[in-house]
Amino acid sequence: MLCAKCQAGVPDESLFCLRCGARLTPSPALAPRNGGGGAPRAAPPEVVTVPARTPVLAAPPATGPGGKQAYALSFKALADERLRYRVARWVCEQAPAHGLTEVQESLLRGDFTTFLAMTGAEAEAARQRIQALGAHPALWRLAPATVAELMMPERPARKAKAAPWSLPKKLAAVGIGLAALFFFGFMAAQRYHAPPPAGPADTVPRIGGKP
Repeated sequence: MLCAKCQAGVPDESLFCLRCGARLTPSPALAPRNGGGGAPRAAPPEVVTVPARTPVLAAPPATGPGGKQAYALSFKALADERLRYRVARWVCEQAPAHGLTEVQESLLRGDFTTFLAMTGAEAEAARQRIQALGAHPALWRLAPATVAELMMPERPARKAKAAPWSLPKKLAAVGIGLAALFFFGFMAAQRYHAPPPAGPADTVPRIGGKP
């Protein structure tokens, strides 16, 4: 199957592109024709049993080009605004399918998750880069994605909230308001103190009653 965004080849059962992280729509399995035949169905994911006897879905094999596999990158809430911006820019460079504003809002809520196609060496370099940006290791996780993570339903998009005004914008708005108030006050004062318009010249009657 090909990614509709970057045209990269990905496994048929994958819900996310291993190169750009875009969400995919997997093609349904072909039903067998009358009399048998048809394309064989994919085998179910392997189930690994841990000592506590809790079944866990095994991670998918590395099937991407160059030995790459899907890594899940998730963040908890990042309270620092500058840190959110730095992390969001780096994430958008690695996964262009995400928008900068979308990533920043998700980092603020603490529910951001994406998938990146990486080799082991690239994943280690990404971990070092995230730490260099200033994100504490307790606030993020980068690990090979499991089948359960790849099958997670897509979160509904949330409406973007209007960003609060910064201090320079507030000061500019106050300055504009004061300038307008001063201008209208000055115009009103000029009109109030202006002399009344001159009327017709008074005529003095001459002798005989005629002007």
